[in-house]
Amino acid sequence: MGDSTMTVIAIIIAVVIMVVLPLGYYATNVDEKTKMEVQTATDEFVNNVKTTGVITLDDYNNFLSTLTATGNSYNVDMMLQIAEGNPSKKEQTSVAIGSNIYQTEYNSQIIESIEASPNKRRYLKTGDIFSVTVENTNNTIGQQFKRFVNKLKGESEKIITAEAQGLVTSSGR
Repeated sequence: MGDSTMTVIAIIIAVVIMVVLPLGYYATNVDEKTKMEVQTATDEFVNNVKTTGVITLDDYNNFLSTLTATGNSYNVDMMLQIAEGNPSKKEQTSVAIGSNIYQTEYNSQIIESIEASPNKRRYLKTGDIFSVTVENTNNTIGQQFKRFVNKLKGESEKIITAEAQGLVTSSGR
C-alpha cells in the first residue's frame, strides 16, 4: 500500500513540475510582454501630445483601442497641468519668482473639453505638462499564478502598469 501511495504522490509532483510550472512561467512572461506593449503605447500617446500640442479624441480612442487589444481592461488616468503665467514678483502664496502657476485638469475635464470642441481637439501651449497613468483592472493568469505560488494575501497587485509624462514643447495652434 505504501508503494502505491508514493507512486501517486510522485505522479502528482511530476505533473506539477512538467505542466503547471511552465504554464505559470509562460503566463508571467505574457504579462511582462504586455506591460512593455502598454508602456510603449503610453509613451507614444504622451510624446505625440507633447510634440504636437494637441489632444484629439481620435488619438485618445486609438490609444484605448491599443490597450484593449492586449486582452486586458485598464484604468487610464490623464492629468493636464496648464501653465497659467509667470509671476514677476513673489506673491502671497509663496510662489518663487519666475516659477509657473499651474491649473490641473483630470480625465473627465479633459474629455469634456475635447468633446465640447467643434473639431474634437484640445489645444495646449508650450510649458503645459501632460501625464498619463495606466493600470490593469483585471486579474491576469500570471497574477493569479504569482499569487498562488507566493501565497499573497489581500488586495491584488497590479502587474501591468505604465506611466508617462512630459512638458509640451509645441503650441497646438
